[in-house]
Order: sequence, then C-alpha cells, then structure tokens
Amino acid sequence: MGFGGKPERYIQRAVACGSHYLTCALIPREVDSKEKLACFAEKLSNIAHQVHLAGLTFAFHPIGSDYRLMDGVPVYKRLMDLLPKEVQLTFPFAFTQLLAAGQITGRCCGTTPVVWFWYTSKTACGNPMEMDS
Repeated sequence: MGFGGKPERYIQRAVACGSHYLTCALIPREVDSKEKLACFAEKLSNIAHQVHLAGLTFAFHPIGSDYRLMDGVPVYKRLMDLLPKEVQLTFPFAFTQLLAAGQITGRCCGTTPVVWFWYTSKTACGNPMEMDS
C-alpha cells in the first residue's frame, strides 16, 4: 500500500507544508476480488480518518489499472462506494485531454467534489510553466 506503510509520516509532512489535501493513488493489482477490495477500502478508511483528524481532506486518484473492470464496474468506482463519503476523488488531465474533460466530469457530476486539471506550457522565454485550475 502507498505511503510506505507509514501514513503518519505523510500526514505530518502535508500539515507541515500547509497542504489542504492528502491524495493516494493506485489500487494494488493483487486487489482482484470484492473481498480484497473491501479489505483495501478498510485500510484506506483508517488512513482517511487519520487525515481528517489532522485537518486535511483525503482524496483518491485513480490511475492506469484502477479503471479495470470488476464485474462490469470500474474498480475505482467500487472502491469509492466503500470509502467514507468525505473521501474525495481526483482525476488527472493532460492539456491535450481537456477537450474530453467534459465527458468525464459530466459522468461524475455530483459525485466528484475535486477535479484537478494540470498541464505544462512554456513561457515566452521557453521556460516550463506549470498551471493548476
């Protein structure tokens, strides 16, 4: 599991840096059944509780294999149904994917409180410029 098995360390770092969120990504591949997913969700729920006590918002960020289907439903959606309602969901979008963003956010309307759009562009001098919106 992420956080190197020591979520307290990452929570403390997020608080020290003035962060508002702590995000976890990637459901392990070995989580390949509803029973294993329930166990994983319990672990994440415990972390979410610690994050909440620290005054942060916990979010899950599906990537790659998190979109695989489990009995016809994306596994990340099944996970979100098992997590406390205050756990938020984030999606990544590269600049070239912004046109398709409406399709994803439209499907998740009302269920996705936080969506981050990230891309890299260049300034007039050619230096990288990172943007969030």
